[in-house]
Amino acid sequence: MDLPAPERSRAVLIGVDDYRHRESLPSVRTGVRRLAGLLQDPRLWGLPAKHCVVLHNPHSSVNVLDAVNKAAKEAKDAFLVYFAGHGLVPRRDGELFLALRDSDDERRFLDLPYDDLRHEMTDTCQAAKRVVLLDCCFSGRALQGHMSPPDNPAALTDIEGTYVMTSASETSLSVAPEGEDFTAFTGELVKALSEGVPEAPDPLEMGALFDHVRRELKAKGRPEPQQRARNDGLRIALTRNRWTPAEPATATGDEQAVERRSGEAGKGDFWVKFGSIAAMFLVATVPLSCMYLRDTASSPLQYRSGDKPTERESSCNRFCGSVTFTWQLPGSGKVRTVFGLPSDDDKRNLSGTLRTKGSCDATMKWSVDSGSLHAVDGILTAGSSERKLDRYLATYDETLVFTAERTDTSDCSATVEWENADLDD
Repeated sequence: MDLPAPERSRAVLIGVDDYRHRESLPSVRTGVRRLAGLLQDPRLWGLPAKHCVVLHNPHSSVNVLDAVNKAAKEAKDAFLVYFAGHGLVPRRDGELFLALRDSDDERRFLDLPYDDLRHEMTDTCQAAKRVVLLDCCFSGRALQGHMSPPDNPAALTDIEGTYVMTSASETSLSVAPEGEDFTAFTGELVKALSEGVPEAPDPLEMGALFDHVRRELKAKGRPEPQQRARNDGLRIALTRNRWTPAEPATATGDEQAVERRSGEAGKGDFWVKFGSIAAMFLVATVPLSCMYLRDTASSPLQYRSGDKPTERESSCNRFCGSVTFTWQLPGSGKVRTVFGLPSDDDKRNLSGTLRTKGSCDATMKWSVDSGSLHAVDGILTAGSSERKLDRYLATYDETLVFTAERTDTSDCSATVEWENADLDD
């Protein structure tokens, strides 16, 4: 199965994280940005940025429908609409509403009726492949007092000839776990697209993607998604499957030599003893070789400008040649460092461990950005927290920016450390 032609396809991603009258959902913003980056990654789909419209905190349904209407008319091969935010079912008829930034219980007209979005998908869009992804929060209060609400919100979004996936059932809340970069549902979507789905087809079909996401969420005790497909919608595929089967383990050359020679008549004892001695020699020399490689290697993140960190060799645990960067952060201090990224497109997975150290309870907020893409951020407290980085950079900019800023009121000096800073393939 071929992927939809990027030049003939469109996507509209809608994320509402900053509500005026409802609980804010900060992880929605990072989810929308990351999803946009993945769709634009040429190794997954390669959708041009101009064809991937991102709407952050739209104020009115008119803004949303204008963007969707324009993209729906232009899409000829595939059309994707994604919404993340609060979802409401406030009326007896069970109609689904998507809560926008100014959403207010007293002014329902400020919300977006899903039927209006459905109209654009069914009547305006003529693309052969149409996909809707809804990451909506259903509050228990919104469901009170209504007769016989439908058990499956995907039924509320049923569109002929498309595929629809929703984050939870009518009786469950979608969740945005505290301290995590993404909402539960979008987090599993992003992970599946970034890392691939084992044993699933390539390109990655929506049915296989749904099964994987549902299994992952169920294993974590989180709300299970729902789906609805029409006209072979389960087989719609918008991205490649990045999963690669692990290479089967094979015997080393020395092991094969020992086995081969040990079977030779009259020579078995000699070669077994020789093989054992050789193996002992190899084991003894590996640490020396590793130390040598560390002496000559460096991190693929090369300092370019800004606050220059000190560099030291990290312990050789996962591989040789890793580097640890360290910055000094006095009270109320702030650092900003620009690193150059390698030209190797296969090395785009940010890794390492961030931690802060100090004689007091120093606290700092930090972030990593690459071009227009916000990769990851967080808060660290000296001696009590650390953050392991494992983030795919769906961008091809040549620089990466690291920033850190003290947020506590202490005057003590502290450091922020990025151990084993690297970009993996």
